[in-house]
Amino acid sequence: MVPAAASMDKFANEKLQTALARFPRMAMAHLPTKIEWMGNLGAELGIDLWVKRDDCTGIGFGGNKVR
Repeated sequence: MVPAAASMDKFANEKLQTALARFPRMAMAHLPTKIEWMGNLGAELGIDLWVKRDDCTGIGFGGNKVR
């Protein structure tokens, strides 16, 4: 049995999605950003190092501000 609060949250979410659907969407970032292998630095540290390139989301939107 689904708790009443969970079903209310689902209803509220669906209602919100329906209300927001009338507004146009605009892409504000180049997503998904790549994950880049950092071979030299990883070798220096003795680990297999990968870095998520959130600085590549677009002009003025580097980092997690867009999310």
